[in-house]
Amino acid sequence: MPTQRKEKYLPDFIIGGAMKCGTSSMHAILSSREDVFIPEGEVHFFTLGDPIQSPETVKFDPERTVFNLNDEKKVEWYRSFFEGADSDQLIGEDSTTYLSSRVAPERIRELLPDVKLIFMLRNPVDRSLSHYRHLVMSGRATKTFEQTLVHDSSNLHLRSFYKPQLERYFRLFLRDQVKVVLFERFVEETQTVIDEVCSYLGFSDSIDLKEVETHANASWYPRWPKTYFAINYLLKGKMDRYRHHWPGDPSEYHTSDISFKERLLRSLLIRLRRRLPKQDSYPSMDDSLQERLTRLYARKNRGIGNLVEANVGKYWPFD
Repeated sequence: MPTQRKEKYLPDFIIGGAMKCGTSSMHAILSSREDVFIPEGEVHFFTLGDPIQSPETVKFDPERTVFNLNDEKKVEWYRSFFEGADSDQLIGEDSTTYLSSRVAPERIRELLPDVKLIFMLRNPVDRSLSHYRHLVMSGRATKTFEQTLVHDSSNLHLRSFYKPQLERYFRLFLRDQVKVVLFERFVEETQTVIDEVCSYLGFSDSIDLKEVETHANASWYPRWPKTYFAINYLLKGKMDRYRHHWPGDPSEYHTSDISFKERLLRSLLIRLRRRLPKQDSYPSMDDSLQERLTRLYARKNRGIGNLVEANVGKYWPFD
């Protein structure tokens, strides 16, 4: 059993990404332990005010969303997510923006120098496609995958450039504070991986996966994508999905300027989108596009296997 933490209501471990690499499933599995507490949903505290990884924060007044550890109200807001934990529970959180953020590593070290970090990686081509599907599901994609890569590819690509992102963490944290999990191995050898993660977190026993739901946050794709994209386009800029999440009182941004008719239209469009038929499969990627993406990610992640001390080439077309 891990030793009782010295500081109450702050994480002992963080599942920090990468996005669409099984972090939700890892969260669900670890949360099944009675001696673990992880709040529902992602917190994104360490990417407050990060215009690249948390662009929603730049919509609001700086006093509310700027990151400042000297502002006790901000730290208390972060602590509030963990107030439901018992004193003998290990506290965790997961936020998929942390790995790819340039500012998160130093912020985490400043507040949580002894924290344990779990990063999950996936074949970056598959990760980018799954990320795109997430953008479709959440109403932020208005084009096909191929069109999005041409016109708005920055974040899709950035979150697949694992090597420089991990290097930032290895420069700031001890190697035994960072656990890297390959998504493909997690799927193939789930029990073994969970045994390793439990040992890494300091538990003397593991989790019997026969009694736990091991798959969370499944993705889908609209059966009528053009209709779905059109609705997403009409809703673009009208969704304040994070307005009530950030610390402080909800901002008046984007509400006082929206008329009753606009709010009604937004509500109707959201309802319509929810009723559109969905499917589990996504159209297969063009072979030439897959080859181009593989070359790009192989170049950006050259040497990733040596860095994480794992047989990446067993699962990915490069190592």
